[in-house]
Amino acid sequence: MPGMKRTIATIALSATAALVLGGCSSSDSKSTEEAAITSAVSISTTTTTTTAGAGVRKPSEEATSETYGIATKITDVSAVDTAYGPAVVVTIDLRNDSDKTFEDYNWPTPQLSHGPRGLPAERIVSFSDKLGDGVNGNIPPGGSRVVREGYKVSMDDMRDATLSVGSIIWRGDFTVPLTNSAATESPMSSNPSAAAASPSAAARDFGSMLDEGARNQVAERPDEAEAFAKRASSIVGETATTTEAQMLANLVCMSFEAGDTAEETAQSLANDMGAPVGKMRELVSAATEYRCPGKG
Repeated sequence: MPGMKRTIATIALSATAALVLGGCSSSDSKSTEEAAITSAVSISTTTTTTTAGAGVRKPSEEATSETYGIATKITDVSAVDTAYGPAVVVTIDLRNDSDKTFEDYNWPTPQLSHGPRGLPAERIVSFSDKLGDGVNGNIPPGGSRVVREGYKVSMDDMRDATLSVGSIIWRGDFTVPLTNSAATESPMSSNPSAAAASPSAAARDFGSMLDEGARNQVAERPDEAEAFAKRASSIVGETATTTEAQMLANLVCMSFEAGDTAEETAQSLANDMGAPVGKMRELVSAATEYRCPGKG
């Protein structure tokens, strides 16, 4: 689809974060926010509820991946003139705190959005500027790497922005100086006793919640999930996995619970995805039929 710059999964993640953390709900009550998150990640055996903002870090905080043991920290955010024009470059330091080699292909593509509605930022891949290379080479235990990512935004846009690297999410003002002070215990800490002792540490990472919840929902209804993924792929003109499509369907239903109409949700998706609103109306209708019949 012309103008579409990001995948369904990224749109769903950043838009859901914006919805829950401060964006589009007509009600600011805590109960509405908690109900929205719960509906997005409901699992057949358990229901996870968290307050808005749990697991979302400040730009200055370090996070450690539970899966790979990679300590991840934003060390610099600067305005730079690139081969593609003015941009903002985010420098991310990685350190392998695990006892296993981190394979560079496991590094997820960092995604940036800005503003209260989570407007997606265009990512720059430029070999001449050394941007968008990802993790260039495997990281042995105790080793480190520096990743540089560029986005076509201004420093003003970075005053209210969200950067996601897989399930790790930072949100806030990225223009303030980034200190090297010790970070607070991360919800992704690999120390289970510390996580059990601290309610905040026990809170699941927001992005991980969305992904895990979607996977469990797909497992409960595999045939319907596959059919919806094919339908969504046909509508938007890109291939969506069942998990990606599920996340998008969850976003649509969360928008309804937050007070938005089907038309408002379609308009929002059209803006975020750079897509015709007619297509997004069709997508919202399909998601509603699949995930929350009778809503909207």
